[in-house]
Amino acid sequence: MKPIELESICKTFHLGDTLVKALDKVDLCIDRGEFVAIIGASGSGKSTLMNVVGCLDRADSGQYRLEGQSVRDMDRRQLADIRNQRIGFVFQGFNLLARTTALENVMLPLLYYRGSLPAGKARQRAVEALQRVGLADRMHHEPNQLSGGQQQRVAIARALVNDPAIILADEPTGNLDSRTTLDVLALFQELNDSGITIVLVTHEADVAEHARRVIEMQDGCIRRDLLIANRRRAEVTALAGRRSS
Repeated sequence: MKPIELESICKTFHLGDTLVKALDKVDLCIDRGEFVAIIGASGSGKSTLMNVVGCLDRADSGQYRLEGQSVRDMDRRQLADIRNQRIGFVFQGFNLLARTTALENVMLPLLYYRGSLPAGKARQRAVEALQRVGLADRMHHEPNQLSGGQQQRVAIARALVNDPAIILADEPTGNLDSRTTLDVLALFQELNDSGITIVLVTHEADVAEHARRVIEMQDGCIRRDLLIANRRRAEVTALAGRRSS
């Protein structure tokens, strides 16, 4: 059973009187444990594809199965449960709450966890997630006390806190400098090596080359689907280097 299966997915938008095909009969399967980069120019359909895969938006037609289960007829609560418990999201803008510590930001998804965890258990899971991304010594810092790279790692910890099988990252390095980009990509590679399926959207070819598979989007269609035989490894300078960024 593949965790992500899309068949003939179509999605259109109205721009004034113009009908734009954001996705045009897209077929895509992603295996468990893959690291996939989706690349394309602005307007190619890559972010729309990410939104459909993440159950943030519905396709107009076609079939999408997540871990063998069709999402087409799911109601809003079921889709919300999938987004909260089975998929972790990382975005370009970090989306951290100001005047809220890193620990509290990471705990946020647990507040919506069905059955709500006891406070002590929720805190421990958030601490473990921050330790996993190398920020154990920054958990009580607020976003304005953290560098861009550290803020993105808090966002990754937040995506990890519910132990998802899949992480979707939309332009996660778009606001980062080149060194910090390598650090964040190294972290994604480590998470992928631990068994998490990673799907990363980017418009940068050098970022995409850190994945194991690259899917190029153009005009709402998959133009190329390439396996990377010897993926580039980010220059991991040790956790100390990442923590100091």
